[in-house]
Amino acid sequence: MGDIQFIAMITNLGTFTVYFFVNLSLIALRYTEPRLKRPFIAPLNIGRFPLIAFFGAISCLTMIYFILLYFAQ
Repeated sequence: MGDIQFIAMITNLGTFTVYFFVNLSLIALRYTEPRLKRPFIAPLNIGRFPLIAFFGAISCLTMIYFILLYFAQ
């Protein structure tokens, strides 16, 4: 099938990409649908801006960057 390390890196890249878009969608929904009833509230907000989702998106972008940097070698 191939190198297991390559398959693991592709899986990590896909997982971090999905998590990035999940965090980004939480931020976007806070502004596009502010009156929508939600079953949970994300902690640590500044107004409507969720800090945990922001830091999650930034950390996912950082991990994606380092995975792509590894592939470039």
